[in-house]
Amino acid sequence: MTNTRRPKRILRRLTIKEISGVDKAAQVPAEALLMKRATREQAMNDLSKIADAERVVTKGAVPSYTRQQYEEEMLDLAKREASVGESTACAFARLCDERNPQIEALFKAAEQAEVRRSDREERELITKHREEMWPLLVKAARSHARVGETVEQALDRLLCTDPLFKRVYANTFAG
Repeated sequence: MTNTRRPKRILRRLTIKEISGVDKAAQVPAEALLMKRATREQAMNDLSKIADAERVVTKGAVPSYTRQQYEEEMLDLAKREASVGESTACAFARLCDERNPQIEALFKAAEQAEVRRSDREERELITKHREEMWPLLVKAARSHARVGETVEQALDRLLCTDPLFKRVYANTFAG
């Protein structure tokens, strides 16, 4: 008589595809182990977002996640903390009223993530404007050049004397 049950350490390595090849007696415990592992991995992922949020708030570090991911984690936390019969929205409101430190850390990290994103977008926009503005300034200097004056000299003169050129240069290239 052969033993149809496999040792637990082998069952832990099975994937969903492999479960169908295992006899029915071992299939139920294997599915339970896989569900437990998935739940544990999700909890570890959630803890890493909370830990990252606390790191951002306490140490002023750069956020590792986006604003949307932090906000989703706040809702997941509210769902986990909800009492019996309490909706996620009510649980979230209750946690905010209680000034739950995890919710506050996630909220502040989400704000920082948004600020970082908007700073990056602003830098990209400035770079784009610089690339577009320089040829326009050179073209204007070429058209305003005096007889015997090079384009560089005309541009230098216009940047020193013309208020419009000064403003455009200051807004686009200074800073």
